Amino acid sequence: MAQLHESFASLHTAIEDEDYEEVLAVSNKILSIQPDEPDAYKCKIVALVQLGRFVDVVQELGKEPGQHKYELAYALYRQKKHEEALAVLKDEEETGLELKAQIFYALERYQEAEEIYESLLERDGASHDLVTNLSATYVKTGNFSSLASLVSQHQNLCDKSFEFLYNAGTAFLERGDSVKAHQYLSQAKDVCNTQLSEEGVSQADIDQETAIIISQLAYLDQKKGNLENAKLQYEEVLSKKPTDITVKAACQNNIVTLREGTEKFDSLRKLNQLRTEEELMAKLSSAQQQVIHFNHCLMLLMMNKTDECRDFLTKLQEKYPTNDLFPLLYATILYKNRKFQKAQEKLDEFIQNHPESSVQAGLVMAQMHLNQGNVVPAIKVLTGIEKLKNMPAMICTLVSLYERVNDIDGAINVLDAAVMNINESESYYTTILRHNADFKFAAGRFEEAAKVYKKLLTYKRGDHEIMTNLIISLAQVSPSKARELEERLPELESDTKIDPEELENLPVVFTRITKRDKSAVTSETADARAKKPKTKKKRKNPPPKVIVPGSVVDPDRWKPKYERASYKGKRRPGRGGTRGAQGVVPAAAVSVKQETTAAPAAAAAAAKRPAPQTQTQQPTPPPTRGRGRGRGRGRK
Repeated sequence: MAQLHESFASLHTAIEDEDYEEVLAVSNKILSIQPDEPDAYKCKIVALVQLGRFVDVVQELGKEPGQHKYELAYALYRQKKHEEALAVLKDEEETGLELKAQIFYALERYQEAEEIYESLLERDGASHDLVTNLSATYVKTGNFSSLASLVSQHQNLCDKSFEFLYNAGTAFLERGDSVKAHQYLSQAKDVCNTQLSEEGVSQADIDQETAIIISQLAYLDQKKGNLENAKLQYEEVLSKKPTDITVKAACQNNIVTLREGTEKFDSLRKLNQLRTEEELMAKLSSAQQQVIHFNHCLMLLMMNKTDECRDFLTKLQEKYPTNDLFPLLYATILYKNRKFQKAQEKLDEFIQNHPESSVQAGLVMAQMHLNQGNVVPAIKVLTGIEKLKNMPAMICTLVSLYERVNDIDGAINVLDAAVMNINESESYYTTILRHNADFKFAAGRFEEAAKVYKKLLTYKRGDHEIMTNLIISLAQVSPSKARELEERLPELESDTKIDPEELENLPVVFTRITKRDKSAVTSETADARAKKPKTKKKRKNPPPKVIVPGSVVDPDRWKPKYERASYKGKRRPGRGGTRGAQGVVPAAAVSVKQETTAAPAAAAAAAKRPAPQTQTQQPTPPPTRGRGRGRGRGRK
């Protein structure tokens, strides 16, 4: 008995020192003396949990079913056996609710996790961990209004919990509010640095904690288009070798996307490493895994590895049947190979089987129809996308397409359905209402337009343009009501008072249009002419300096070469009046050549010289053959 008391004293000391190896050893010693000791048994289970020996916990508790359900469920949860852990906690309604919420979060059943966290917040009040976890579920469910309310109610936690600030920043990032996202993420980084520094944590450990915040800031810059800054931040995180492999994987994947198709072989190698690392893929969420797989297939397609890409896509569609990115990529391959009909059939099959998750597939399908000029099928596809039917862009697109096929009734039906389905509190409700009224007014549906204008006046009282259109519409269907409304219009206000009788008695003034005096030049024109530089006139060519007195200058001297009498033009083989073998020269050509090439005599001598007699053409001599050259062409 004394030995048992000593063992319990040692156990108490080990628990206070948080020496769980010693706790386990002493607990085993006590159980060897007294096997049914419940406190020692519980200390042993807790020690195994603290030491991370979850397999041993499951084996030990399997011997005693029904006991320590919380510890058993936690051990299964840490082993990624979420369904088994949930089954253990099935009958536990009060205890283990927070663990159950964490299991639901791990199973991506975010709505159920959100409900449990909200009930715990109402029952137990706010705490650091509870508010942080609840904010994370709001991010996943897209419940941004509840998150904004949570942040405003627990502002005191913003200076204490950088995890809470990080979740809030991530929520605003998902919502598209980049300003608030940057504000909360930057604040989370500052609080993390300050808080951990005050606790005496080393800078290396602080860098590990801030790695996920910096990577999220880099992602924010990437979405804003600051690609160079985003790349620098991703590389900064990777240079510090983060221990969280999910952060490392996210940075590597995003760097690949920043390359935009360059360095394809290196990008493909890194994506292959990410998707084949089992430990990493087990820690990533399903959405993150799908993004990595999609980027890998896209890189294969960019490298023209079509067959390999098609094989991977077939497997991924079986694994993730509701993801519309994979059928889109598969349809892209078919479209690239000019198999348009098969691409449309592939997308149509996915849309029919998964209408709730086929937004992107539906938009691409409609675009393919429009590229081929098929407007009516495109309208049919767009009207089937339920998630976008009340969005202003979708309404405008459908109205425009209906107008293209001259279906005015279809366009009006789209506008009427939008007015009925859109909440009146939406900021764009009155805009849709105004377009509905104007479209009916332009289409000549005055009675329907008048009803919409009346409703619109309840939101925009005093709008004279709406009132004017209402009066014009009523004038076509109910003139009496139009006159009543016309009396409510205010009189036109004018700064100048005009007397109609005075206008009628004004004399008519005739103005005579005269031709412009050419001699009259404005001062501006005169100044412009004065500033214009004078151009020198081209002087005639002077006579040659060296000339024989009394001689006549050759009149062809100043003419261009091609106009001179002695110019014969360029020699072109195969053209001319005579043709013959090598050596044949007409006599006339010889005489002309002698005349034109003879040196000119003095002018006086030329005047006394008698004119040459006309010579008869000599017979053409027989053709001669050059020595040793055969019948080829002679040298030039």
